[in-house]
Amino acid sequence: MPDRTQAVVLASAYAGNAKATRTTNAMQAAAQALRAGQLYLETANRPQDAIEPLELSRYAAPMDNRAQILLTTAKTRTTETYYRTGVAAFQRQDLDGAIAAFDKALAVDPNHKNAQLQRAQAVELKQNSAKAALD
Repeated sequence: MPDRTQAVVLASAYAGNAKATRTTNAMQAAAQALRAGQLYLETANRPQDAIEPLELSRYAAPMDNRAQILLTTAKTRTTETYYRTGVAAFQRQDLDGAIAAFDKALAVDPNHKNAQLQRAQAVELKQNSAKAALD
């Protein structure tokens, strides 16, 4: 079992191989992309890096339920990480940082209601602060 650092190196190699073989051997590409996603998600704890190879795996093998489950998990964990980062930035009054983090969360999950709401509040507060500074 690789450690976190080894998992990143292995996942990167698997992802690269999957991309290189996706047009010539879709099943091999799907398997390698799935392994890359697993390593990024489960061993390296880098769910944001797992999304791309897992999407490739789903594309190459659409009936693979394991890839779909891992992809959903990776997206959920990534979205929640960005969302929590945005909330923390908002609490520090770092409105630009909060908006950027909420944007990242929404790029992964455009329907994340809390990120939508918090982003709107951060934008409104930023606009009100800018108006108050002009007065």
